[in-house]
Amino acid sequence: MTKKFMILLASLILLNILAFADKLEDIKKTGVLKAGVKYDFKPFGYINEENKVVGFDIDLLEYIAKKLGVKVTFQ
Repeated sequence: MTKKFMILLASLILLNILAFADKLEDIKKTGVLKAGVKYDFKPFGYINEENKVVGFDIDLLEYIAKKLGVKVTFQ
C-alpha cells in the first residue's frame, strides 16, 4: 500500500512539474505574466494615495517578471 502511494505521489509531482514547465514557456513566449492579486490587505497589496496598487505581492511579482524578462499585468 505504501509503495503504491509513493509511486502515485511521485507521478503527481512529476506531472505538476511538467505542467508548470509548459506554462513557463507560454509566459516567456507571450512576454506577459498575468497575475491575479488581492489588494485589500496591507502590506501584501493595497491602493496607495496615488491610486496605484502596491505592496509585497506586487513587488514580488514584478521581481519575478523582471527575472523572466517579461511584463507583468495584474488582474
